[in-house]
This record gives sequence, C-alpha cells and structure tokens, in this order.
Amino acid sequence: MGCTKRKISTLIFLILIPSTLVWGQVREDSVKKAPRPTDRKWDKVVWGGYLTLQIGTVSVVAISPQVAYFVNPKMLIGGGVSYEYYSEKWYNDRISSSIYGGRIFDEYIIYTSMYKSNKQKPNFSFFSHVEYEILNLDRDFSNPDLVKASNRFWVHGLLLGGGFKQHMGRRSSFNVVLLYNIINDSRSPYDNPQIRIGFYF
Repeated sequence: MGCTKRKISTLIFLILIPSTLVWGQVREDSVKKAPRPTDRKWDKVVWGGYLTLQIGTVSVVAISPQVAYFVNPKMLIGGGVSYEYYSEKWYNDRISSSIYGGRIFDEYIIYTSMYKSNKQKPNFSFFSHVEYEILNLDRDFSNPDLVKASNRFWVHGLLLGGGFKQHMGRRSSFNVVLLYNIINDSRSPYDNPQIRIGFYF
C-alpha cells in the first residue's frame, strides 16, 4: 500500500513538472511581449528644435531645443527654451547681447501626402502653428543707440503661421515654419515674418 502511494505521488510529480515548466515559459513570454504603458506614452514624444548660425557684420548663434507630445495623430503640443548670442558692428563699435527665453506651441496637421508605394507611410505634411513666446533682453532693439545696454526686461510674442514637414521616419521629420508675430513688440530683435528650419526625432 505504501509502495503504491509512493508510485502515485511520483507519477503526479512527473506529470506536474512539464505543466509547471510550460506555464512558467508562457508566463515569461507573456511578460516579455506585453507592452509597457510607459513605452506607449514615450512613443508619442518627439525631441528636436532649431539651430541658427550666421557669421559676418551681424553674427548670430542660436539654439532652441524643444520637446513635444502627440495628443492624437494630427495634433502636437510642446514647449522649449531658446538661447541666442547676437553680435553686430555698430559704427566703430561692436555690440553683443545674450537673448534667452521659452515658448509653448501647438501644431495641427492639415494635410498629409502618403507614399504611392505604401499608403500607410506619410511622405510630407502641411501644418498650422500657434505659439506663445517670451524673451529676455538687455537692450531695446528699436532704439538706434544699441551700444548702451539697459536692465534686462521681458518681451512677449504671439506667433501664428504654418509649415512644411518632410517625414523621414516613424517620428522623425525635417520642418520649415513661417510665423508672424501679431503682437510685434518694437523692442523685439526679430522682424516679421520669422522663418525657422529644424527637425524632430
């Protein structure tokens, strides 16, 4: 009787081992393959910005990194910071200024052209752009006497316009944006319209 019980116990044990191993493998595979919620969120985030370099009588070095989030396949909201070193020869003097600030913006894709060979893959898009920008300056750029710096102050801008997006991958793109500042503060260092060239990845 005792021997029979041992045989039955051994048989049950041998049957359960493969089941346990299979269950463990299935569970492990399901854990590996299950998408993480954080991964799905990060898939909607793009990084990028704009870079400007100009050397001469007027020298400008500007960098504007930004990050944005796809609320849906057509709407992108984001923000960024900017820094610009501005240098200009003014009669016998050369003035220089550091300009910095930030922005928040909204882009909405109006039209997308798909590749003829692959109707699921976007080729290029046209989009609208709305942006609020704030800049910190150390001089009034509407004042002819630019040599004299003043106490730093803030200039606000509300920019409206649109752009062209050349898609280069699932999220990456090359962008050209044309914007018009409807506030158009005379102290601003920029003239209307503004043209920006940048990228997302």
